This record gives sequence, C-alpha cells and structure tokens, in this order.
Amino acid sequence: MKEDFVQSVWKFQLFNQKEFNSESGQFIRIVHPGYEHQNAGPDFISAKIYIDEILWVGNVEIHVNSQEWYAHKHHLDAAYNNVILHVVFKSDGKPCFTQNGLLLNTLVLEPYIDNSVLNNYEHLAEDLRVLPCVTWWNAIEPSIVEHWLARMCVSRLESKAQELSSRLHTLNRHWDQLFFEILARQMGFHVNSDPMERLARSIKTEWIQKMCDQELSVDALFFGQAGMLNRTFKDVYPNQLKEEYQFLTKKYNLQSIEASTWKFSKLRPLNFPTIRIAQLSAIVKHHPKFFTECIELNEPTSILNYFDVEINDYWDTHYTFDSESASRKKYIGKESINQLILNTLCITWVLYANVTNSPEYAQKAMNLMEMMTLENNRYVTMFNDVSYEFNNSVHSQGLRYLWEYYCNDKKCLNCSIGIQGLKLK
Repeated sequence: MKEDFVQSVWKFQLFNQKEFNSESGQFIRIVHPGYEHQNAGPDFISAKIYIDEILWVGNVEIHVNSQEWYAHKHHLDAAYNNVILHVVFKSDGKPCFTQNGLLLNTLVLEPYIDNSVLNNYEHLAEDLRVLPCVTWWNAIEPSIVEHWLARMCVSRLESKAQELSSRLHTLNRHWDQLFFEILARQMGFHVNSDPMERLARSIKTEWIQKMCDQELSVDALFFGQAGMLNRTFKDVYPNQLKEEYQFLTKKYNLQSIEASTWKFSKLRPLNFPTIRIAQLSAIVKHHPKFFTECIELNEPTSILNYFDVEINDYWDTHYTFDSESASRKKYIGKESINQLILNTLCITWVLYANVTNSPEYAQKAMNLMEMMTLENNRYVTMFNDVSYEFNNSVHSQGLRYLWEYYCNDKKCLNCSIGIQGLKLK
C-alpha cells in the first residue's frame, strides 16, 4: 500500500462513517478534511475537526504506518507543530509527539474502510493493463463521467490557450496575426506544423488584407516566403508566381524560409505542403478579417464554410510544381476541417475568453464541440474497450487530456473515474 491511497481515502472521505475514536480514545468528528498541500509540510491544511467536542482548525498529516512520523523526522520539524490530527492506515501503538513536545491525536483508518474499497485499490495497483478501470465506466453514474470528461476537455483547452498567451503578449495583442499563425500551424497537420508556423510569422496580416482581392499576389507571397519559388519552372503558373514574388520582395524587403524545411516524404499527396499552402492562402483570401470574423462565427454551417474553399485550378492537375497528375479537386477534408475547428477556432475562443474576461466565448467553444462528432484518433482508440458510449468532440478531447496527464502516468487516484471506482461494491 502507498501513501497516496491513504491520502485519497482521507481527501474523498472513503469511510463508512464520519465519527471516530482516536487511538487514545478521543471523540473525533470530521467537518472538513482540509485542502491538499502541494508544497513542503503537512499533507492537508485548514482542516476542521471536532476533537472531544472542541472544533480545531489546522493541518493533517497522512501516513501508511504511524512509525513514519519518526522515519520522516517530523518530530524534529517545527513546520509540523500545527498538525491537529495524524491519520494513518495502521498503527504500531507508539505515541507520536511534535517538535514542541505535544502528543499527537492519531486516527487509525483501517477499521473504518470498507473491504470493497481495499479490494478495488488492490485491483488498480496490481492490474497490469493500460486501463485497469476499463470495467468500471458503465457502473459509474453517467453524470459523473460526463462532468469529468468535460473537465478534462476544458483543461486541455485551457492549457493550449495558456501556451498561446505569451505569443499574444509578444504580438501586443495583435489577434489577427496570432490567429493566422495558429491556423497556419494547424494546416501543417503535425508533419509540417513548424515550417507552416515559420511561414506565417514571416507574413504580416496587413499585407494580406491589402492584396486579398489579388489572388496571384497572395499565392505568390505564400509560396515565395515558403522558399518554393527559388528555381526555374516550365509551367506558366509558377513562373507568374515567381515574377510577382520578385516584385513583393522589393516592396516588403522579404526573406523566405528554407525550402529544405518542408517534408514531402511518406505523406499522402493531398497532404503535401504545396497543397496545404495553397489551401491556407485560399482561406485567408476569402476571410481577410481573420480573427474579427472568426470570433463572431456561431452557426455550425458558417463555421464549416469558413474552411470550405477552392484553390487555384492549377492544383487540380498538380500536387507539386511542374509535375502533372490526374485531375482532382483539392478540398480540405471533413476530418481535417474538424481538427482545424478544434485546434484553431475553439482554442482561440478560449484564449479570448480568458484575456477579455468574456466566459461566453469559452462556453461557445464547448457548445460547438458537443455538436461535433467523436474524433478518430489514437487516444480514442485506447479507450475502445471501455464500456461507455463516447460520441462527441468534448469526449475525444477529454480522453486525450485524460490519457496524457492521468492514465499514462497511472495517476488513477487523482482521477474521478479511479476514485468513483474505489467506491464500487
């Protein structure tokens, strides 16, 4: 048994009663177990406990065995002098004293913990499966599961928004530029995310807004800054782009990124960076207001239409410059659009909600995700054996955060599913 289990029993009050007798016979009634203390010192602070009809407010220290008070040298540490209750699973009968010589009241939990809680804890500790809780989900109240997944989803959105806050500060709250950079990074779809973000950072949104009605100019700006026009071409379209980019280079004193940073190997042609750059260019040409427009999107249809754009006809028969292919329209796929909505629109809305103290935008993100279908990714697949019906993007985003920050590190006792599972009979 580990101390984190005893801490969880205390924190979530996993006993079958609220009134106890201490090891030395004092009457004990718990009003509030206190708040978990993350720093050095006692495990719980500001607990409220009646001891022999006197209400004490102070700290609680947790151990598996009472002798650990001495093993951890708390009896020599003045930081533990305000401990009002020593909570242990087992006791060796030896009294414990604080550094200033006071006898500690000790509560032994073993007699008060139901056997089902102990058996369920042993299951968590000994089951070698990735998800030892797999059979518990359908036995837990659905409202608890839904609340926990929503909380995990919010945590993921908040963490992603926090990552972007420093960049927003660097840009002096230039929301259009930030949104453009986020969108560009997501259009890289992992493999080319970094060069896509570098591309966006090399282009000012003000330039795009000035030339948004000039399709060739915007395309030239994007492909030129991507370093893809620094060679000789045989086709008319890339030569037109090259000529226009030479003009833009002089106008804006441009410096392109290295063409070698783009990855084509092992990608499906539809995911080639040339196609994604053309699609990104098409999006910003159709929506030059960037953030100002996206923040006001509400209807699911209008949100989907935001990314439903056509690129230059040249790409109907090409995946790369000068290499002709069978004719095919290159639209952004539905699954890809969903990823852009989740990782661009929703996260930006949450960031905006935090920065401007406008919680309605965070709620709008959650409402939209509830209407979106469950993602098909490896995180959802990991929960395939769980007997629960996952059916929207709040679920899939929540499962991703749950896996990354709880399941992967076996933090079952920090997880609502794990704690609820301990209570199952």
